[in-house]
Amino acid sequence: MMQKYCLAFAIVLVCLLTGCTQPISTEAIDKDIADIKSSITLLQTQYDNNSSENIRRLIESNIWILKNTESMLEQKKKGLNRFITITYSIDGHLCDPTHLASNVASLEECISSLDADIEKAVTESNQYSGGAIKAIIEYRIASMTLTRNVLHQKLLSVKNNIPLYLPTPTQMSEDSINTSLAGLDEDLKRIREEIAFAQKESDQYTGGVIKGLIEVRIATMKLSESLLLQKRVCLANGLLVYLPAASSGSTETEKRIPMKGSILDNL
Repeated sequence: MMQKYCLAFAIVLVCLLTGCTQPISTEAIDKDIADIKSSITLLQTQYDNNSSENIRRLIESNIWILKNTESMLEQKKKGLNRFITITYSIDGHLCDPTHLASNVASLEECISSLDADIEKAVTESNQYSGGAIKAIIEYRIASMTLTRNVLHQKLLSVKNNIPLYLPTPTQMSEDSINTSLAGLDEDLKRIREEIAFAQKESDQYTGGVIKGLIEVRIATMKLSESLLLQKRVCLANGLLVYLPAASSGSTETEKRIPMKGSILDNL
């Protein structure tokens, strides 16, 4: 009789250890991973077809961010599939990012706004077959896409309760951050007013050299606007975008150095 009880207990124990329940659904994570893989493939094609060194460097950064996001989600997925609770610690202290859940709506709104700006810029780019204006617009698209992917990585980390091990800007007080954000807002307001004024100038012409020069100026100001917006978004969310150094054909080694020279160099 005792043997029967022991056998029954052993069966129950084995069921508990091996898991009698269905694995936790990873459908949402699977979809995110599939979307990321698709984006990486698209960016790799853009990288291969682009001859501008600066734009290729931005595309490299985009691919690097997406691959890190993919690895982050793959780790979470494997933990869920094996009923493993993954915890994270920094300097021996448990890291719990659940308090950032309130940021989800703000991040989603910012990403949605960037998606609309990127779509609009792509439409602008498609109006040109080449030349300086198209090159400047393509650089702006790559820059906005990088900002979007950095924010999307943070959004997915918050949704899946995963802390980000990323370099952050130099330690700044809240007052310093707010002062910097206010200054960036003023710069963005001013440059947007200048863009609107230049657009009115351009609309007075149907073509010719003068209109062409104005359109180049508008494209350059819009690029400056996107770079200022990138800085503002990253500062507001505690992120820092690092661009890879110009490579000699390999994308494996990333160096944390600022981009040197004019943003128009090698466009």
